[in-house]
Amino acid sequence: MGTPIVSRDCQVQAPEGPAFFTRVGVQQPVQKDGKWWECKLSLPGILEDDRVAFGVDEWDALQAGMQLVWIELDHKAKTGWQFSWWNGETTDVDQLLPQWGRELRPC
Repeated sequence: MGTPIVSRDCQVQAPEGPAFFTRVGVQQPVQKDGKWWECKLSLPGILEDDRVAFGVDEWDALQAGMQLVWIELDHKAKTGWQFSWWNGETTDVDQLLPQWGRELRPC
């Protein structure tokens, strides 16, 4: 797995299992077939299968990737997973990506 270019460290507690530390993020966008861009998500220990975000350019793919990370973690939080950011200061998934960063608007 590649190294994320945008990331955040967090502590994760699955409903069953020990707590662990990981770094969630989005990898460098890559152009595909000279048409669209994609970037892989980095969610080690949280998701077993790969997730990829797509966009019309690098910016769009990166923003979509950040939103997809939030969606995946929000879903996990709603199913009993716990995440803490900034040395345990918050467990609010909304603090990972503020509302303005999650908005995807067509150009």
